[in-house]
Amino acid sequence: MTTLTVTVKERQGSFEGTVDVPGLKRTKLARKDGQTTFETTGALKTTARAVANRLGSTVEYNEPTNKAAKKSIKSKTTSKPTSKKTTKKPTSKKTTPTSKKTKKPTSKKTTKTKK
Repeated sequence: MTTLTVTVKERQGSFEGTVDVPGLKRTKLARKDGQTTFETTGALKTTARAVANRLGSTVEYNEPTNKAAKKSIKSKTTSKPTSKKTTKKPTSKKTTPTSKKTKKPTSKKTTKTKK
């Protein structure tokens, strides 16, 4: 049984896959609508498996490895901790006298009707 080697490349947030079919040139994988870019690697792998099944082959993937983040360079000099004491200053809250406005009772006027 032959093995198809699929190379996965990331291009601007989408993925491209090329297949090395024995006896043919390197070929890009394409969707049914003709686009050669895939939103996810899962979609690309599904297409590659479908091509391999049609040809009666197995699939091998060459995916790019994620680049590791660079380590920060530490200074060789050691810094001494400062002995500043942080004193908490008292905060004064200004209170303003609140005047309560009392509502005057409203009287309901009753109108007498003349008979």
